[in-house]
Amino acid sequence: MNREQLVELCQQAPTIGAVRHEEFVDYISVLEQVRRVDGKWTKQEVAYMNVDGKIAMANEDHRRQQKQLRFEDPVILVDNDEQLTLMVSLESEVYGRRHGIATSRRVGGSSYEAAHPWEVAETSAIGRALSTMGYGVLPGSGLASADDVSRAQDAAQTPTEATERRGFHKVTGN
Repeated sequence: MNREQLVELCQQAPTIGAVRHEEFVDYISVLEQVRRVDGKWTKQEVAYMNVDGKIAMANEDHRRQQKQLRFEDPVILVDNDEQLTLMVSLESEVYGRRHGIATSRRVGGSSYEAAHPWEVAETSAIGRALSTMGYGVLPGSGLASADDVSRAQDAAQTPTEATERRGFHKVTGN
């Protein structure tokens, strides 16, 4: 997908408050995914907004509306040798209270996930909470962010395969 196609995709997404998705097109990553279509496996490009884009979008929306958006401290749901699961809640004067839950796998996840479990879980949980408010939700992407999808794909591959996938299959929105 080129930039023009990404802008067109963003224009199909609903306006959220005082912002439009196409204003944040530079925060979108395009990932190649294998999906089953009509009984056949095909590769498709799917656009996802990164968590930093969802944060920028939410902050700008609240700034334009002169409303508060509060990020609460993460709540630890699970913290053991295998995983860290956090819940992050957001409070918006416009959209109410939302939460996101995310897990970082210390065992079986990516090397970055194992080395930085708190950052991974917190970032993903924030992204999910913002998605439930509508930020960064693009047609065909669901509530996941590019960060979530890329990490899941990396965990399913060997380190060499993951490196090759990032090098050859991730397409930026620029």
